[in-house]
Amino acid sequence: MIGKPIYGKGFKGLAAYLAQGALPTKERAKDERIVEERRVAWSYSRNLAGLDPETDWKLATRTMKATAAMSARTEKPVLHLPLSWPAADTERLSPEAMRYVADRLIEELGLGEHQAMVIAHDDTEHKHLHLVINRVHPETGKAWSTSRDWERINLSLAKMEKEFEFTPVDHWGVEKGMERELAREKDRRKRREPEIGEKQRALREKDKPLIPFGVEDRAPKIRELSAIVRAATSWKGLDKALGDVGFSLRIKGQGLILTDGSHYLKLSQLGKDIRLERLEERFDQAFESFDLEKARALEKDRRVRMPKAPEPPNTDGMTPYDRRRALEMYERAKEVFEARARRIGMTDDPISDLDIADGELRMWIDAEATHKGARRRMRQLEREEFGLVARSDRSRDGMERKKDRFVETMGKVFTDPLAAAERWSRIEKARGRDEAEKLMMQQPAAFGDLKGWNLSGLKTPERRQAERAWRKLIERRRAYQFAIHEQEAYWNLLRDTRARLTAARQRYEMLTFRDNALEPLPQIITSLIRKRMVALERVTEEMIWRSNLASDRKEQLEAALRKHKEKKRDLARSRELERETGVYRDFFRAKKPERHLELGKRRDRDRERDIDD
Repeated sequence: MIGKPIYGKGFKGLAAYLAQGALPTKERAKDERIVEERRVAWSYSRNLAGLDPETDWKLATRTMKATAAMSARTEKPVLHLPLSWPAADTERLSPEAMRYVADRLIEELGLGEHQAMVIAHDDTEHKHLHLVINRVHPETGKAWSTSRDWERINLSLAKMEKEFEFTPVDHWGVEKGMERELAREKDRRKRREPEIGEKQRALREKDKPLIPFGVEDRAPKIRELSAIVRAATSWKGLDKALGDVGFSLRIKGQGLILTDGSHYLKLSQLGKDIRLERLEERFDQAFESFDLEKARALEKDRRVRMPKAPEPPNTDGMTPYDRRRALEMYERAKEVFEARARRIGMTDDPISDLDIADGELRMWIDAEATHKGARRRMRQLEREEFGLVARSDRSRDGMERKKDRFVETMGKVFTDPLAAAERWSRIEKARGRDEAEKLMMQQPAAFGDLKGWNLSGLKTPERRQAERAWRKLIERRRAYQFAIHEQEAYWNLLRDTRARLTAARQRYEMLTFRDNALEPLPQIITSLIRKRMVALERVTEEMIWRSNLASDRKEQLEAALRKHKEKKRDLARSRELERETGVYRDFFRAKKPERHLELGKRRDRDRERDIDD
């Protein structure tokens, strides 16, 4: 595979050339690359509300242009990345494989959340496609860095060539890129640092970042987890089997990851045949639907097992003494409720209690991740709706202006412009647009009586004005028709966006755990963390390793116990430092006035000595 990054300033000309084979009308005179034949095999878009680049490229480029305007410092926001395969791979390539290569390349370059159009052409013997990507992020407004772009692109392509057994191509910078990647991987594993995209996601959602598994740990995990995924027959069975080995599924970007709470693997890393779409087809259920059912089942089970939380008393009309007594009783009842909540599920087996508490906390953290993903999706659709409403209003105003201009031009040419326009529409519907325009240019009198034409041979001002307007009729009618189609496209897009927004809002409301719920979601997570802390206080590392749990589970519980002890030490140290800081602060505050007084007395004695001398 060969990929060559090209950077540019404008989206419109490039998209028109790729989608239609011709440049826009105003740019044709400046460029001779005009090919009128259709050559698009298939196309799709990413993060552009499902717009088809072949038919809706104008709307897509306007959206990308508006997003690029968020970064005033980015002079060239367009990344044009053509991808081509050798002729030997033509028979083995399918649209699904080409689409997977494009999506994976975009994700590995860190452009998964950016707007992009993917257009495949079939006009040459080499199968190839074009990636048109907006370097500016639609939410943060930051531009994608072009540092070592050739190296990163070639490194990703070389990996996929080896994985899918494509014809190998010499790529520049691959060896150095592999050395740098291994060095970064070792350094990241040594320092236990997450990837940059995961850091940004965690910072945006106020969450703990996940760290990808290192090279040494990845291979055994992939073998174990891929066998579990291939043997599963439903999402529920897969979730249970993964839970038995301490893993769970989460949505990340446009795919899934498998995480143990601190590290993760991408679903696509488990094998070529393991993809989200294929699993949904095999299980006959969308993962989002299963994820929602799982979260609701967790909340329902907790409502059954949990005692009812006390309600704050209504102190209106009470005396100060009664109000104080009511609040004291409420605080006491709240302490009893929290103590009972921490003790629920506790038995005489500390290891079993810790295993259950840690597993329950992990499930609720997954539910929280699902909740945050639904909220992020809802906010993204709200921004899309706001932008579409504004663009639709501007498009409607432009359509009215073009309509007035077309009607005005028709009025200068025909004595009855409405009848002429209606006749033009009938001819266009019966014979086609090209035939109707050709008839208008050759025999305009076929559409109605012309102004100034009844005086043969005389060039009256009215006739000269009609001739000038007649030359502009086709252009203005096309502009008006395009404005109508554009307005219809905006309305259809806005209707689809609002439907998806309604569904996203319903999903978010179902995941907020407010209606008929005992506690809000953050309070549930906090109580489960406290419950696990109680369980961790009852065990030791020796007890964990003597238990009958699986080795992976023992490692996870040992890591949790180690973190718990570190936090206890940090907390004790911070309290000690706070106490020492307070003592020092009080000491120096108490001595400061006396010190200043002594300095003042010494200064007065020196002054008197100078006077005496």
